[in-house]
Amino acid sequence: MENPRRKIWLCLTPCYLLVLTILSLLPASEMQEVFSLTELLANLAHIPAYGILAFLLIKMLPQFVSNGIHPLAFLMSVLYGGVMEILQGFTGREPSWMDMGSNAIGALIVVLLIQGQERKMSVSKIF
Repeated sequence: MENPRRKIWLCLTPCYLLVLTILSLLPASEMQEVFSLTELLANLAHIPAYGILAFLLIKMLPQFVSNGIHPLAFLMSVLYGGVMEILQGFTGREPSWMDMGSNAIGALIVVLLIQGQERKMSVSKIF
């Protein structure tokens, strides 16, 4: 019997990607109207945003691949963030290496936390 939660992740992940894409590609003038954050806080916002993306990908990917889910989720998150940074250059915003680094840090933190939790759970099943 198929796990009904997998369908939720399969629907939720593309919806989150859509929201992340819209926010990533807003022109600079509209971005300042939506968020009145300092540059540092705006850069730090990338960490949870791409951490959530990595989490959603980890939950969704088992439907498509059986091995290497964690590295794949990390890679997909970082690549997606890179594409968004490149596309921002066409919206009047500046692509940023700092943003790409923040994206990678957020994805990496979540992937490592989930891997650690899964290892802990598998070890506790043995004992």
